Amino acid sequence: MPVVYAALADFWGLSWSQTRVLWSAITRSRWSETTAFRAQLTVYDNRQNSLQNARHVLHEVCAPPMLFKLLENLCQEGVLKRQQVNAIESRILEQITSEGHWNNLRLIPDLQTH
Repeated sequence: MPVVYAALADFWGLSWSQTRVLWSAITRSRWSETTAFRAQLTVYDNRQNSLQNARHVLHEVCAPPMLFKLLENLCQEGVLKRQQVNAIESRILEQITSEGHWNNLRLIPDLQTH
């Protein structure tokens, strides 16, 4: 599991169990959008991370609409159960504003310390 993924999952409010379950589904997925998502996180070089880079990943790779689409794809592919998707979506919804933007951006972890 990439360090950046674990840090972002923490920001999203996922439990450790949800973090592991979601990453497992992402790694088992064969759908192109999910494999592209996985590749983007996997190649992210955490030795060069900065708060600005973490924000870039959060907005460009992991924007709320993108995450919801990823979760739905994982469910449709059969690698994540609907109940798991609903629980993860609920946690993510707690982290976004009514306009669909990330809330509490000041809490983005400095990924160099993880």
